[in-house]
Amino acid sequence: MVYRLVDAEQYRNQRVLVVGGGDSALEAALAIAAERGAIGQRIFIGGLAAALALIGLILAWLKVYRTLARWSIDMNELLRRRSASEREMARRAEELRERESAAGTASQNLSDAVESLNDGFVLWDKNDKLVICNSRYRSIYPIMADLNVPGADFETHVRTAVARGLIADANGRVDSWVAERIARFRAANSAHLRQLPDGRWFRVSEHRTAAGGVVGLVREVLWGSANDNLVVDGPAGEVLIPFIEDVILAVDLPAGTIIIEPLEGLLDLNEKKK
Repeated sequence: MVYRLVDAEQYRNQRVLVVGGGDSALEAALAIAAERGAIGQRIFIGGLAAALALIGLILAWLKVYRTLARWSIDMNELLRRRSASEREMARRAEELRERESAAGTASQNLSDAVESLNDGFVLWDKNDKLVICNSRYRSIYPIMADLNVPGADFETHVRTAVARGLIADANGRVDSWVAERIARFRAANSAHLRQLPDGRWFRVSEHRTAAGGVVGLVREVLWGSANDNLVVDGPAGEVLIPFIEDVILAVDLPAGTIIIEPLEGLLDLNEKKK
């Protein structure tokens, strides 16, 4: 007689004792064992899938965490650089304010200095543009008030002065006189006399600056009484000459020359005073 286990699944999760030693008993025992192994295998596979999913979530979270950490580092570095840049900008702004303040002070000091001069003072830059002139200079040439301003061009200034009748010597030869005047201006190493239409005479001296500009000084030449002294620029500086007929023999203002017969010891006395 042969026995066979028909439905091994009905013994799931039950303890079964197989009695016998024949082939039927062995087959039954193997069938029940296979059913339990399948259940364990399915449980194992399910647990493994859950574990892999959990590991995947952990890895994804770690990736996000590292990304956030790098972003935080980059943001901190950006903020640090921005802070350093703002400090640098503030420092440069402060330096600029200090330089502007120093430049303003220097400009005011220069303006005060030139205004204190008794002579007319004018400064032209290396491009022949007017930089500054004092009130004395403006009072000598009131008809040129519109051009006695910063930025005025020297050649335009000269041609306008001729056109307005300030330069009698230029009559009939405007272009040649202007060319001579510009050449003398650019040489900036001499002085000359100039008579204005109102009869006044002025000594104009021009000198080159270290920056390439030209400084001009305009001094009125006054003819006084015998008690006055004539101030003459000599090689050793200013020399005082008594304005008397015995000493002053001839004066040629257009030529800029004076012929004198100095009294004995006059020039020596002036040298000792210096």
